[in-house]
Amino acid sequence: MNLTKRQLQAEIDKAIKGNNMAIEAQAKIDAHYQEVYGGTAGDFDCDAVIDAVEGGAGKSVSMSFEEFDRAMRESAKS
Repeated sequence: MNLTKRQLQAEIDKAIKGNNMAIEAQAKIDAHYQEVYGGTAGDFDCDAVIDAVEGGAGKSVSMSFEEFDRAMRESAKS
């Protein structure tokens, strides 16, 4: 794909904005992990959350709060 200068700049801007938003959201989620579950999804090898929330399998999928909480609680028990 050969983007024009304008098109490429628009994609660069979107990537930067998306990356910054993801970093900010992940920091808040990490604080929640520690406070509520006593560790992160990585600490508990919670693949469902890692894949959905952290993009561990490429593009992230949808995950509800209930699915997130259930997966983290079950993984934290193990």
